[in-house]
Amino acid sequence: MAEHVTSPMWGRFNSRALLFTRPIVQPAQMLAFAHMKRFVSLASLRCLCLMGFCLTYLCLAACQTGPSHIPPMPQLPAAALGSMIENSRYEGRRRGVKASIEPHVDVILTEADLGGGTRFNMTCKLARVTPDKCAELAQQISADAHIYKTGDTAEKTEKLTVAFMVYGR
Repeated sequence: MAEHVTSPMWGRFNSRALLFTRPIVQPAQMLAFAHMKRFVSLASLRCLCLMGFCLTYLCLAACQTGPSHIPPMPQLPAAALGSMIENSRYEGRRRGVKASIEPHVDVILTEADLGGGTRFNMTCKLARVTPDKCAELAQQISADAHIYKTGDTAEKTEKLTVAFMVYGR
């Protein structure tokens, strides 16, 4: 015969089988599995999810034979934060480059054919393109004019933005 224990938090339960007969905790705080006569708290469910994540991470890391882009587990939160900061800085710079190109698309394309100009050089500075690469970018845009000069203004702007950002640091 199993002995019954009464707990102020969990109610009366069988101490050997840990089958709960009446939980005192609110049903919203507990998750009941219908096919089992047990209750799992949200805290233990979170713990199970964390253990599943760790196990998945370890399996993925163990399968790597060479260098990996997955940082070590202790560095994972800092790497995620660093990636967010880096992406937001890149997006800010990209928006500035696009805003610089948008009103002057045709002027920038003409200056690229000439090897540079004030608007072209200003956009190069915003995109952090070095002076030697700026000349190379002008040659590339002029050589691939069939790509950059086709489409409406929005398409031309997007193509030029991508080109400037690829050549930038």
